[in-house]
Amino acid sequence: MRDILETNCARQITLPVPPEKLAALEDIQRQHDAAVIDGNLHVAFRMNLAFHKTLFALSDNSILTELIALAAQRTHVIRSLTIVIPQILEQARQDHHQMIDALRTGNQDRLVELCRGHLLPSRDAYIEQHRRLAYSDERAGLKPQPG
Repeated sequence: MRDILETNCARQITLPVPPEKLAALEDIQRQHDAAVIDGNLHVAFRMNLAFHKTLFALSDNSILTELIALAAQRTHVIRSLTIVIPQILEQARQDHHQMIDALRTGNQDRLVELCRGHLLPSRDAYIEQHRRLAYSDERAGLKPQPG
């Protein structure tokens, strides 16, 4: 669902984004960079949320950005699985910089591709966690419930 919402929102952003509109996003990313480098996961998480809120607001589609925020909120638990993994946190930081570059240069296809790829670590962590729980239940002799 997040893939559908976020990639469609990225397609609605008029590119290239003027420098004055990019300034707020770049400022948030500087704060995200500092938090990641300092290992301040609380601030990194908050700045990540702020980055995406500001990014998607560039679409000027308040209903879509509201749905994105709701979907993101519902996946906080899943996303928290990945924030403690330094490589994933660093990749997210690099993705943000590439998104800013795509906004600046007007590369819509690249922006959409980056938004889609940015969701994969959380999705993969969720699937892995689900597999572990299923395996653990199986080893404990618990049977999966239908439905």
